[in-house]
Amino acid sequence: MDVLVNIPPALLSLDAICVEFPGVLACDRVNLALRAGEIHALVGENGAGKSTLMHCAAGVVRPTSGTIRVGGAAVRFASPQDAQAAGIAMVFQNFLLVERLSVLDNVILGSRGLPPVLARKRLASAIEPVCTRLGIELDWTRPVESLSAGEKQKVALVRALYREAKILILDEPTAVLTSDESDKLLETMRRLAADGVAILFVSHKLPEIRSVADSITVMHRGRAVAESMPARDISAEEVARLMVGLRAETAARDKREASLPAWSGLGAGPAAGDKREASLPAWSGLGAGAAPLLRLDSVTLRVDGHDRLSQVSLSLRPGEILGIAGVSGNGQKELVSVCAGVMRPTSGTVSVRSRDLTRRSPRDFFEAGLCYVSEDRYGEASAPQLNLADCACLKGYRTLRGPLPGTIDLAAMSGFAERILDTFHVRHSGAWAPTTSLSGGNLQKLILGRELSHDPAVLVVHQPTQGLDLASTEFVCEEIRRQAATGTAVLLVSSDLDEVLRLSHRLLVIYRGRFVGGFEREQIDRARVGALMAGLTAGTPGTGPDEKGAQRSRAGASDLPPEPSVSPRPRNGGAS
Repeated sequence: MDVLVNIPPALLSLDAICVEFPGVLACDRVNLALRAGEIHALVGENGAGKSTLMHCAAGVVRPTSGTIRVGGAAVRFASPQDAQAAGIAMVFQNFLLVERLSVLDNVILGSRGLPPVLARKRLASAIEPVCTRLGIELDWTRPVESLSAGEKQKVALVRALYREAKILILDEPTAVLTSDESDKLLETMRRLAADGVAILFVSHKLPEIRSVADSITVMHRGRAVAESMPARDISAEEVARLMVGLRAETAARDKREASLPAWSGLGAGPAAGDKREASLPAWSGLGAGAAPLLRLDSVTLRVDGHDRLSQVSLSLRPGEILGIAGVSGNGQKELVSVCAGVMRPTSGTVSVRSRDLTRRSPRDFFEAGLCYVSEDRYGEASAPQLNLADCACLKGYRTLRGPLPGTIDLAAMSGFAERILDTFHVRHSGAWAPTTSLSGGNLQKLILGRELSHDPAVLVVHQPTQGLDLASTEFVCEEIRRQAATGTAVLLVSSDLDEVLRLSHRLLVIYRGRFVGGFEREQIDRARVGALMAGLTAGTPGTGPDEKGAQRSRAGASDLPPEPSVSPRPRNGGAS
C-alpha cells in the first residue's frame, strides 16, 4: 500500500521566472519552492542570476514573465513595500541603509501607523530578543556611515527580524562575519526556522550550507540546474560541479575547482592543527634585512572623541603577507584607511618605502607604490555612474593621454580595460557597459585587477573575497599569493578567519583598536586566535611594535578556550 506523505504547501513559490535586461537573460524559467520552517540555500557562481531571482521575490525587480505565489495566491509586487506587506523581508548584500541616519532610525525606518516616539518605545521592547539571538551589541545612536561592514550587516539583520517577517531572504548573510559570528547567525536561522519562518539564503560557503540547509537550488548562467534538492541527498562536490555547469576549462583550472571544497572550506576550514593550514610556502625572505615597505609607529586615530585605533604599530616587508584577524568593528576599517592615506591618524607615523606619508593624500600613497582594495566595492572602490573602462582606468588616466592636451586616448583606454577584464575573467558585455551591469563578484575582480595592474610595492586588501563564488575565491587568493611571490608586501584584512590563516605568513589579532596578539605562521593556533578575537586574553594588549605585542600575547594565551563549532541541523521530512 502506498504511503501518503503530508508535504506542507509552499509559503513562497517562484514559477518559471524569467528576467531579461538589455542583452542579458538574467533568469531563464527558474522554479523555486520555499515552505514554512524550511531553510533553502541558493547557490551559483557570480552572475548566475541568484540576486536577480531574490530581488524578484522581494519586490525589487519585476519578472519579465512567470508567477510569484505567496501562500498559494499569485501576487504582483509593484514595490518592496508590497513584498514586506506580504511578510517578506530581505537583507541585501549591500545593506541598503541610510548612511547619515543613526542605527536606531535605520531599524524603524518605514514603520507605518506609529509616530516616531511610539515607534521607539515599541522598538525598545521588541529589539532585545532579536539582539540576544544574534549576539549583537551596537551603539544605537551612532550614524551608520561610521560603522564597519560587519556592523552594518548586523543592523540590516535586526531591521528585518524586527519587522517579524514570515519569509526571510538573506543575500550572503555571513560574507562579512567572522567564524564565531557566522556560527551564531546559523544557530539563529535554525531557531527562526523552528518557529516557522521560511528562509531563503545565498551562500558560497558549502560547509555552511551543508550544516544548516534543508534544500538546495543551484543556478548556472540564469538557469536552475538543480531545483529544491534535499541537502542530505547531494554532496558538496556535486554542488561545486553543478555550479560550474558544462563550461569547458583548462586542465589546471579543473584541477583547482575539483579541490576547492577541501582547499578552502569556504567558511569551515581545516580544524585546529590540520597540516593543510601550512600549505602556503614559508615567507621566502625576499625582504629579510630590507627596510619595511609599510610601517606604522604608535598610530592612534580618534573619531568623535573615541579612539578607533590606539597605539598601533606594524611593519611589512617585501614578499610578506601579513594577515589581520578580528571581529568586524574592532578597528579594521580604520586601520586600512590609515594605511592607504584615506584617514589621517591623530598621532603616530605612517611610512611607505621609508617615506613619511602621515599627512599626505591617498594620491601620494599611490604614487609611493601602495594600492588599496576597499571592502566597499560600490561606495569607495568604484562609482555606479561609471562604465567599466572608466572604473578600470581610474588610477591610470595619466598614462592614457591623447594627442592633444587634456584628452584621453579612448582606444588605449578600451584596450587597457579589456586586458583587465579578460585576465581576471570578468563576465561583461563590453568595456563601455555600465558598472552596474556587473554582479558584485565580477565588480570585485575588476577592482582587484585594476590595482594589480599598477604593479604595487604594497598591496592593502580589505575583504578581498567577500561574496565571491568558489572559483573566483580561488582565483583571487592565487593572485594574492602570486603578488607576494614577486616581492609585493601584502596587508590582508579579512573577517574570514580561514582565509587569513591560510594566506598569511604572519598574523596579528586586532581587538577594540589594539593588536592583542601576533603569531608567526608556524606558531598559529586557531583556538588561540579565535579567543583573542573575542577579547579572551589574560595578557596586556600589545601597544608597542607588533613583534613585541605578539610575544606578550603568546605568553598569556596558552590556556584559552577553543573556538565554538557548528553542528549540523537536524533534518525533518516536512522541510525537504
